[in-house]
Amino acid sequence: QSNGPFNAGQLKADAERWRRTLDTIPQMIWSMRPDGGEEYYNNHWVDFVGRRPGGSDGVARIDLVHPDDREKAAMKWRRSLATGEPYEAEYRLRHKSGEYRWILSRARVERNDAGEMVRWCGACTDIHDNVLAHEALRASESLNRGIIEANPDCVALLDLDGKILFANQATLRAREVENAAAVVGLRWQDGFREDGAIGEDAREALAAAQSR
Repeated sequence: QSNGPFNAGQLKADAERWRRTLDTIPQMIWSMRPDGGEEYYNNHWVDFVGRRPGGSDGVARIDLVHPDDREKAAMKWRRSLATGEPYEAEYRLRHKSGEYRWILSRARVERNDAGEMVRWCGACTDIHDNVLAHEALRASESLNRGIIEANPDCVALLDLDGKILFANQATLRAREVENAAAVVGLRWQDGFREDGAIGEDAREALAAAQSR
């Protein structure tokens, strides 16, 4: 048996070591040919979806993407195949449980010495819980804003210098302006008469808040 650089046994051992490494990485690793043909998926990818795309059941990878996300994800992929630019897309992928989960898919192209595309190497990251958390936060912010806007009392958010960052509709009506741009950045206390009791109370309240 030759101990030269093309030792078949050594090459086989190296390939097996890299396969085990890719299967150990806690991410869904995959590779595709330059034309987009499916080449490799590690065990984490297969375990997530419950099958190997392109197998005997005829299910392609795009078939596992949520119908509402397919065209956008496919359009980005086609552009990367045509240009060689890095691929990045967020879409819902069908889990083996039947649930669709949000994933972040990224890939870079590998080139040979001549600059020709050899393969695409990528990884998919499960971001489902983060996406749901952000959606819940946006929904909560929208609800809170709706409550504030519907409040008949004047409500304003100020920075530490007393300048207006946000004002609800009641505040805009009281100041006789049509949109928030007219008051954002102004000093809150400037909306009150200098010689009025309310203005003095406003200045004292602001000073007390700033001192905390």
